Parts: sequence; structure tokens; C-alpha cells
Amino acid sequence: MLNFIVPEVDSFISGGNLYNKRLIAALRNMEQLHVRCLSIEKVPPQIGLLEGTIFLVDSLYLHSFSQRLPTKRKDQPVYLIVHHLYSMYPDESEDKEAQIAQEWKQLTLFDGFLVSSLFTARFLKARNFSQPCLILPPIPVIVNDGPKYDRDSSSLSAIIVANLIPRKGILPFLKLLKNRVEEQAVNLTITILGETSIDVNYSTACAQYINRHACLKRMVYIKGALSPAETAAYYQTSNLLISVSAFETFGMALQEAVFYGVPILALKGGNVENHIQEGENGYVFEQLSTLVVKLIHLVENPHLLASLESTAIAHQNLQMPDKWETHAEKLVRHLSRHKVI
Repeated sequence: MLNFIVPEVDSFISGGNLYNKRLIAALRNMEQLHVRCLSIEKVPPQIGLLEGTIFLVDSLYLHSFSQRLPTKRKDQPVYLIVHHLYSMYPDESEDKEAQIAQEWKQLTLFDGFLVSSLFTARFLKARNFSQPCLILPPIPVIVNDGPKYDRDSSSLSAIIVANLIPRKGILPFLKLLKNRVEEQAVNLTITILGETSIDVNYSTACAQYINRHACLKRMVYIKGALSPAETAAYYQTSNLLISVSAFETFGMALQEAVFYGVPILALKGGNVENHIQEGENGYVFEQLSTLVVKLIHLVENPHLLASLESTAIAHQNLQMPDKWETHAEKLVRHLSRHKVI
């Protein structure tokens, strides 16, 4: 039995939840394999009392589950599904070093790692974690059976596909954008697609900032979390993806943009630059301010935007790297090879 200790996959939309949902669904389609999902609230303090021998734990539960690990049986291997770690992008709190040290100590308690990118695998290896590590990148959701749209290159229509949480950097981006456009008319539309319920205070602050400034109110629109088909329509009609996240363990929106042939302007951080061929399908920036400068430059020079669109489409990757069913088989083979099952 495979026991997934993960958040309720439909409780909110996030890259981690979507990843868990699709992998679990593929595993459940395999014959003679039983898969069970539990939230952390359903896991007793003594995990040795739980039925089953294999646990895959979402990194969101790293702290709370690691407190239970000393009580596991010897025949209960536990893998961590590493969607994000505090030490990858720590805040500026006074006890930052103590939190990192605690996290690394917790990571030593796991028998292995399931990661979504080579970046994460290298991050763990560089910090001397020698446990087995399986890399299973997300499979993009590509909707091919909907209506087809033509992009209009005469104006810049951009999307930001990200949940409204601080790490995604949307509010600092809005502030810099306001400073650049408040004194001029700009032929630019930005639509933000992402969950607003995870951090209500932050998403409210973003919406209020937009409403307070007329220059933003007429060009920036928050649509919330949309269905795959609705999101696909935006990828097909938009001619730019903006990623202002401070850090991405993988970057599912970037991956989807590449598949749809949408040019990208992105802030460097984590695995972001691995999706972009500089000057061909987009640009990566060290500073948010230079990203905003480039954005306005593309608005003011439509021929440059059209050229970037053309090369992005030429680099469009229409070949699926894998299927979730193949990932499920790889996971089972990995666990078998390491004598976990």
C-alpha cells in the first residue's frame, strides 16, 4: 500500500496539489496497487500504528510529520515529495539560520526524496543528502480539443499564471509597473490567473493596489483560478507570460508557456531559467526593475514583440516529455529497486 500524506488535492489550486493529484490518479489506475491519501490531521502521533509500509509525504508537512518519524517501524520507509523547502528561499527573520538547520536535520530522517526538477535534486545533493532521489517533472496540461485562437501582435496582452502569495512577487511588480506607466498611455493588458484564497490578505492587498491607481486599473485584471480549458484559452490568445516569482522549484506555468509557444519574461530564481532560451523564447532577469523596463520596451516596439513571438513559436515544444502513467510506473520501479516495495 502506498500512503500519501498530502493536503486535500482539491482544497485549493497550487502546483503541488496538481502534481499530487495527477500522480496519485495515475498510480490508482495501476493494477494490484492500493493507494491511500491522508491529511496530516488523520496521521496519529504513533505512525507505527498505521496500516501500510510506504509513506510519501508532501513537503508542506515536513515539520509536523518529521516529529512523528521517530515512532515509525523499520519496515515503514518514508519519502518526502519536495515541492518547496524553506532553505531554498528563506525569509529575513532573525532565526533564519536556526530554521534552516532544523529543516536540514528533519530531511535526514527521510528514506528518500521525490522531486520535480533536476534543480531540486542538485540542491539536495549539494547539501550532502545521500538518500535515493527520483526526479519526476510535472506533465503540462495541454488542451488541444478546444477552439483555436489567433494572437494579435498589435498590442501586448500578457498573463501572469501564479497564486497570489508573497513568494510569487506580484505586489512588488505592480508597484514598479505603476511607477513606469502612471505618466504615459501604455497599450498593455495583464491578466493574473491564480488562486486568491490561499493568502486572502495578500490577494486583497494586490486588488486594492490596482484599484487605487487608475493606470493599473485599466490594464491589470485578476481573474482568480481557472479551469485547464479556460487557462488554455489565455495561453492561446496571450503573447507574453510574465513570471515575477522570486523562486520556482520547477515552474509549471513556464513549462506550459513553452508548450504553447508563448514568449516569457521571468525573474531568475530556482529552476526558472531552465525553461528559457535567452533571446529566443524569452528573457531572464536578475532584477525585477529590469524586467519591467523590458516589458515596456516590448510595448513600445511591437516589431520586437512580433519577432520574439515568432522565435518562441519556433521553439514551441509540442512533444510531451512523458505521461503521468509513465511516471507512476517509474515511481513503482524506483521503490522496488531500492527495496521499498
